[in-house]
Amino acid sequence: MGTAITLDVGGMSIAWAKNGIGPDFGELYIEANRTMVPEGTEIDADGFGGAAFVAPLRDVVARIALLGHSIAALEGIYEAAAVEEADTRAYLNESNSGSGQPIDLLSFGAFKAFVAEVTVMDLDNTFVHDTHHEYGSREYDAAVRGRFADDPRAERIPTTLSGGEGWSERSHFASLISFLDPYSQLLLLTQNPKNLDAPVTWCYGPLVEAGWAEEDAFQPHARRSDRFLIATEGSSDVHILRHAFANLRPGIADFFHFFDVSESHPFSGVGNMVRFSEGLAKIDVLNRVVFLLDNDAEGADGLRRILEKPLRPNMRAMTLPSLPQFERFATIGPEGLGEADINGRAAAIECYLDLRVAGLPDPVVRWSGYKEMSGAYQGALERKERFARAFLDEFDPKSVQDTRNIEAVLDAIVAECTDMAEVLTSK
Repeated sequence: MGTAITLDVGGMSIAWAKNGIGPDFGELYIEANRTMVPEGTEIDADGFGGAAFVAPLRDVVARIALLGHSIAALEGIYEAAAVEEADTRAYLNESNSGSGQPIDLLSFGAFKAFVAEVTVMDLDNTFVHDTHHEYGSREYDAAVRGRFADDPRAERIPTTLSGGEGWSERSHFASLISFLDPYSQLLLLTQNPKNLDAPVTWCYGPLVEAGWAEEDAFQPHARRSDRFLIATEGSSDVHILRHAFANLRPGIADFFHFFDVSESHPFSGVGNMVRFSEGLAKIDVLNRVVFLLDNDAEGADGLRRILEKPLRPNMRAMTLPSLPQFERFATIGPEGLGEADINGRAAAIECYLDLRVAGLPDPVVRWSGYKEMSGAYQGALERKERFARAFLDEFDPKSVQDTRNIEAVLDAIVAECTDMAEVLTSK
């Protein structure tokens, strides 16, 4: 008989293999997601339990996005399936088989709305026996389809010819969306917020116990080709960003890596960053790279210089994001204390930390000089090393530290990397 391995969401199988690993879904998880699933647990469609990776759908789709999958791309996949279905029906109709009658297939928007009404774990998973109704009878089919039996939209999905199977309401719904790849199915299910907490389970224990695979074959984390090098101006940026990702975005932190600055920064300063970007472009490096510059006058000038020549699809350049909070920031210059907008003029990474640090005075930016190329004065946060040290040494995710600004930085980086991955995946 062999042993099956499945990828399940809310106890519904969306991918499977037999007597082998099949597709490697380890990239959907981190090591903290490795666990033991008790036998008979509903989140495991087979019910055998054992060693597994389990994570809520909301965490898994964050990783899927960084792998380049999106709802926008999903629309193209759906439209291609609809065209293929229409062609198949036309062929069957011409061959007089009697099963190829044309049908008005759902638009992608209508299909998305149909799926958005479904909460996977609310679907009945009771096995419908043919002892209750004659197999293949109208009564049997209605019992299997459950709530979808009287929904005309279910007959207008591009799986009419191959779908409609199953042994329960839940498995029938799985067959209706089975024309999509597993990652697209997971993305689609997020259209219903109630599915976000549904566990996504890859239970590999039975396969290992049966001798079909070694446990070492099941490894989590982003694969090397899917990771992003975040190139920064200085060592402080590396330490702060690495710490922030690990504590504030642990579910995706493994997608991002940085220069090794244990001894010194290999390309510190804006000028070196510009030259580094030029060098990588010339050697056609395959790594995914984001050049991250400060949101100050020098950073704005550096971004302009990097973008003077088109970057390759696997490279992006950006500055730290401008924030409304920086539009009236305490500053000091030749005219004394005042307030000014430091966006694009003085917002280095330290400005995005919680600057309410015991024992330190209120934060202030000191103006230094005028940058002709960017047409703005350059400034720097005073005691920025002390503010950075407080974040690195005293940060606690459960503390009252205000992380909104640094989280805005993380979100901006993730958005840039997600867009890059989508572009690369679509090629």
